[in-house]
Amino acid sequence: MSRAVDNPIINSSFAEPTRYWDYKEGPPVLMDNRRPAGCYLRARTRGAQRAMFEEEFVPLETVNTIRERVKAWREKGYPGVTPLTRQLLNHWNNPERERKLFFCQREAAARRWVRAVNHHGEFGQWVFVVCKDPHALRNILRAHV
Repeated sequence: MSRAVDNPIINSSFAEPTRYWDYKEGPPVLMDNRRPAGCYLRARTRGAQRAMFEEEFVPLETVNTIRERVKAWREKGYPGVTPLTRQLLNHWNNPERERKLFFCQREAAARRWVRAVNHHGEFGQWVFVVCKDPHALRNILRAHV
């Protein structure tokens, strides 16, 4: 069974994604909204590679919650930022810019000020960890929760 789609690119690079291809059992299905953050893990085996739909999808709930909060913060006009930060965010988001930034670049820039989103401290202290082995991801995440 083919898992390929004729037109895999369905979103603009300059806007928040609004649709994604969902690869469950059977042919890919076009879904509305942004793809949930997560990764696919499969058991280490010596046999033939398992099909994608046999892999376990592990959602990254904290990432999904941060995305939701950053989106709400952006839609409210970035409350809690300094005037200089507001100028920078307005500059990066200006649709008249000669060299527009991709949505992912603008979102990453906004996350630099994620303290304004996390002003209540619900997410605790932030750490940055590089994970080179996807099979170790679950244990790494548990160590920092």
